[in-house]
Amino acid sequence: MQYGQIRVTADDIIRIGHNLTSVQYPESVGRGYLATAMGTHAIHCLHYIWQDHYIDISPDIQTLKKDIPEMYERHYEHCVDYIRQELMCKFDTTIMPFSWVLDHQNPTPNGNTIHKCVNWDYLQAWLKKRAV
Repeated sequence: MQYGQIRVTADDIIRIGHNLTSVQYPESVGRGYLATAMGTHAIHCLHYIWQDHYIDISPDIQTLKKDIPEMYERHYEHCVDYIRQELMCKFDTTIMPFSWVLDHQNPTPNGNTIHKCVNWDYLQAWLKKRAV
């Protein structure tokens, strides 16, 4: 993701049910509150899991896993659970039929289905406007 941490207003913090004890930027840099979009966090977690799967080509991850294995595993488990929660919370009810595929023993899910997705350009513009 291009924009990880964003700056939000006090109204944003209150609207999501948090109080104003959240991390706040000092006046010298324009105030506001430190935040990230939940989707950004989910993509971070997916990337973390991907890096673990391809650890042979991720020397920095190899080092992290070797040097601080407890933190690495806690982070990994957090990410798996976080993605599970995201999938359950935003469960996509789009129907995906199965098709017979040559040389496959069983029916195969056909993911060529129309989904209603977020407008990525709009999302990136929204994040960029709040990027820190």
